[in-house]
This record gives sequence, C-alpha cells and structure tokens, in this order.
Amino acid sequence: MRGAARLYPSRKAYYGPLPRQRHHYGGWYTMTEENRPLIGPMGPDGAFMNCPSSGYGTRAACAGGALCASWVAQAPLPAYARKFSLSRYDGPTLIATLRTANRDIL
Repeated sequence: MRGAARLYPSRKAYYGPLPRQRHHYGGWYTMTEENRPLIGPMGPDGAFMNCPSSGYGTRAACAGGALCASWVAQAPLPAYARKFSLSRYDGPTLIATLRTANRDIL
C-alpha cells in the first residue's frame, strides 16, 4: 500500500489500519499465450474488452483505456490497434512472429 501511494496519494488514508509486517502477492494473472493485452471489440456487437494486462497493469492502464475508448467511440485508431485486438488471431503471421520472438527470449 505504501508503494502504491506513490502513484495514488489517496491510498495514504489506509496506512493506519494495515498491519506493517504483511505482504500480498498480486494474485493470479490471466494472460494470452503471447503475453499481449487484448483491447478492442469482442463477441457480441457493442461489447469491448481491455484485458489482460498481466503484469503491466498500472503502467498500461491509461494507454489501454485510451485505445479501448477509441474503439468504442469509433474514433480513428492508431496503426497498431489491430495488434491488440482479437483480429490478430485471424492471420498466422503476427502470432508466429510473436511466438518466435518469445522463444528467442527464453
């Protein structure tokens, strides 16, 4: 909580009731195979998603929210928008490239 208060100063209100010697692991992170967020339209018309950010969370929240809002508002999208949408699975090229890149890293 103390670390989060650096990003969100309003969290300081919770300092008192928290035990000082406790820690909490962030929980179970959902992620895609290639560990990239899914942002954009999904399933039924009018439904959109901005998930999973698996480990990027706070750092990616504003950019992901802005991209999702552009999809919702049917505003012009940046060139990279489809690389974060479900449509990236429509063709094998991007996913094959990402798998190769991930394999090279590991």
